[in-house]
Amino acid sequence: MPISRRELRRLLAFGFGTTLLAACMRDQPPRPPRPSQGADNPPTPQATTPNSPSTATASLRATMAPSQTPLSLTPTALATRTGAPLATATQLTNANAISPTTQAQALRALGFDAFADVVSTSQDDTYLYIESNGLPRHPMMIGIRSWQQQLPLAQTYRGSNAWKVPLHPHPAVNPVSARNALYRGAIAIAVNGVPIFNALNNRGDDAYLAGELDNWGGHAGRADDYHYHIAPLHLQAFIGADQPIAYALDGYAIYGLLEPNGAEPVGLDAFNGHIGPDGVYHYHASKTYPYINGGMYGQVTVQDDQIEPQPRLDPIRQPQQPLPGAVITDFITHDATHSTLVYTLNGQTYSIDYEHTASALNLQFHDASGDHTESYAVRSRAAGAGNAGAAPPPAPQPTTSESQPVTSATGFTVRSSAVASDMALPAQYTCDGNGMSPPIEWANTPSGTQSLALVMHHVAGVGDVHWYWVVYNIPPTITAIAANDRSIGTYGGNSVNPDLAYAPPCSKGPGRKEYTISLYALSAAPQFSANTKVDRDTLLAAISDRTLAVASITLSYTR
Repeated sequence: MPISRRELRRLLAFGFGTTLLAACMRDQPPRPPRPSQGADNPPTPQATTPNSPSTATASLRATMAPSQTPLSLTPTALATRTGAPLATATQLTNANAISPTTQAQALRALGFDAFADVVSTSQDDTYLYIESNGLPRHPMMIGIRSWQQQLPLAQTYRGSNAWKVPLHPHPAVNPVSARNALYRGAIAIAVNGVPIFNALNNRGDDAYLAGELDNWGGHAGRADDYHYHIAPLHLQAFIGADQPIAYALDGYAIYGLLEPNGAEPVGLDAFNGHIGPDGVYHYHASKTYPYINGGMYGQVTVQDDQIEPQPRLDPIRQPQQPLPGAVITDFITHDATHSTLVYTLNGQTYSIDYEHTASALNLQFHDASGDHTESYAVRSRAAGAGNAGAAPPPAPQPTTSESQPVTSATGFTVRSSAVASDMALPAQYTCDGNGMSPPIEWANTPSGTQSLALVMHHVAGVGDVHWYWVVYNIPPTITAIAANDRSIGTYGGNSVNPDLAYAPPCSKGPGRKEYTISLYALSAAPQFSANTKVDRDTLLAAISDRTLAVASITLSYTR
């Protein structure tokens, strides 16, 4: 008989593994088997050992600071310390098994199908394989304040280099804490095909608190690979709040802040997990550390501080260096291979315009040193070929680096005559004054510009973006908007009130806040249907394929 939605949810809460519902389900016709592809044979590492019904003792270090002495805790001792013992192996394994085919059907039905355009799955008797290029649908990098000059590039998470999630997870005798381990590689995979790394970066610091993450909780790593470091709760807008947002690499599901039934989770253990109301173990997201799964409750194999197996990266260029003071203000995806990253530094706006194809990575820089380019050859990876255990490739070098004009964003600048060198927004343009819009001026509009658009926004927290000023259909001949001038362009909605107008910033708390004004040079004016409510998000989506350049200025206001 068909698998009900409730039954699928229970199945996924088990991490695709054993379940109490075997008698209620019947296998559907299987998908074609996943062919054996390539060589993927790393050296034999030491593995954690799965529990058996007679070996339920667990060892945890998740509640300790890195400097503390490791403690060995039994489930009883852990209950005393955290209020919630880890589930025993007997609780999680004394059930009939569900076939991998049915498990994969459940997986596809509850999460990955919402991203079928960028994610595909298959399975064998051991793993569910998740293939993607590692790039999300949503914008990236915007809001990062501690940037190492990495760029998000498409990856080859396919074939034998795909993500592997165990179909039959087991509780581990010695669960691995992410507080003082697993600083390399991913610990989970989100349902949109983007990997999730430890909330602590490779230095052991909280990546979110360090300002390293964008508005969606991710950034580009040292191999120019995009990944999250905190729970991607924004995915619930696509899959619903009652479905897993990700799966840990031990096979157990990761839910959002609430239970599937909408209740608050009770008795989370040191890894942000527990046996839920339906009687099965799963992890939860949280707004504070560890944000995601705080370690590996299930059996995993760890080699060189990284869970194995997982995909290998082929970096195209050397890891870059931090750029202190830089703030990423915009990121535009022009098409599948062409993107532009915009950042501010010392009150100036700069950009990197880059194209990533199957054979080359070409970068055009407009920065404080002037205009220059770099090009790198891309090493091809045979379809489905993994390289786990292989020696790392030699550090790539640019094949060219010369002075050339940048074709987008070159010289395009925006400023406000109302702002002094400290970039402080005067009170008259906020709710503490008369709330008028500030004057804006710009120069060097790119050739081919047919229309301009303006957005002013503030990032209040992860995934929490407020916008105060949205104007489009600005004629290309215009080079300034005077203070409180409503006569130029068409106004969109703000996130503060229902008016199609400038909403003066009005911080709810004391301290310094930053507001970014971005001006977009467009090859064509955006088109909207008559009933479209135009706001920041709809405008950015409409101009993503026609943005020639972006100029930004970041202003501050202190209450």
